[in-house]
Amino acid sequence: MKRMLRFLSLIVVLSGFTTSVWAACSSPSGTTAEIIYNADYGVMQFCNGTLWVSLGNNDVGGGVSTLPALTDVTLSSPASGDLLYYNGSAWINQASSGLFSADSITSGTTSVTANTTGYISLTTGGATTGYFDTAGRLIAPGISLTSMYGISSSNAYISNQLNIRNVVPVADYGLVVGGSSTEDGITIRLEDSASNDAITTYAGTNLTHQLFTSTNDGVYKIYSEGSVDKIQLHSAGLSYFNGGNVGIGTVTPDASLTVVGLVSATGVSVSGIVTATYFEGDGSRLTGIAGGDADRIVSGTTSAIITNEGTGYISLTTTAGAAAWGYLGSSATYLPNLNSNLVSSTRVSATTISASIVQIASPTSTVTCSSSTAGALKYNSTGSYMEMCNGTSWQPMG
Repeated sequence: MKRMLRFLSLIVVLSGFTTSVWAACSSPSGTTAEIIYNADYGVMQFCNGTLWVSLGNNDVGGGVSTLPALTDVTLSSPASGDLLYYNGSAWINQASSGLFSADSITSGTTSVTANTTGYISLTTGGATTGYFDTAGRLIAPGISLTSMYGISSSNAYISNQLNIRNVVPVADYGLVVGGSSTEDGITIRLEDSASNDAITTYAGTNLTHQLFTSTNDGVYKIYSEGSVDKIQLHSAGLSYFNGGNVGIGTVTPDASLTVVGLVSATGVSVSGIVTATYFEGDGSRLTGIAGGDADRIVSGTTSAIITNEGTGYISLTTTAGAAAWGYLGSSATYLPNLNSNLVSSTRVSATTISASIVQIASPTSTVTCSSSTAGALKYNSTGSYMEMCNGTSWQPMG
């Protein structure tokens, strides 16, 4: 009788639920208020009309207040892992190992979306060392690459300075590749306060400085080993080479300007003395003149050399270095010998012409008197008298 009363009391307690007596649970099937033992988990469970609910130590429903929030969770098997997470299509069991560690978060899927309304920050030791902005750009203090082609881009933008093999920034320089007083390199300087743009190259301790002037007036200068510009190219024509020899057609110039080949010019202006081995011309200029020295002007032949001795005379010589045999002077002219068709040594003796007398020597051969020699005079050494040709014969005079 006592056992029957206890059973009736249990029925009374169970019938206190408001759930319909026709409600049922599944997996396994059961009706409302039915109690079963779950041997897999070692707990008592009762049917609340929808789900099987585990009984607590006090034989009452444990955790009922939190379970309704999970009514949309469907498991293909009992939850037995350390972690229950949603993979995008279903809730699954997953052990925590491999999903996260002390310094990383792993999504377990092929993509991660984090903080889509702001930045994704990267921290090291609690300090932010870089971040991805909302445009997907990485902002970081530095990137170290081990591959030659670690960064590939069709376009690149650097807002301040690019340093290659030089970790110390150089003021006003946009590009620094190596470069120091002892290292090969090149630097490109942006416009500084003086409006100078410069390209500086280094070859060991040798410095070559190339730059545009501060006035930006089309001047290009090349400096070498210091601050003195060696070459200037100017758009206005003010170009120069500062010091040393310049060669055209030769790599070993031996004068300020050495030209191997023909020089063509519309005009030449000379302010000093011109010295040269020889000059050439085309008829309007000096031509065929060779071997000049000292104060001589050489004709280019071996028989006519004209020299100005600096005494007011233009002296005449027959060979280079020979003594003058005649001269043309401002007060007098001296020609020791004249040879032409009408004046020759056979007609006029080398000793018969002077400033005071005219001497006619006796002919050394017979001279015929004819109409072409009418008026000619000759000395008859036999009769010691002068004769004149009358156009037919020689007639004595006196």
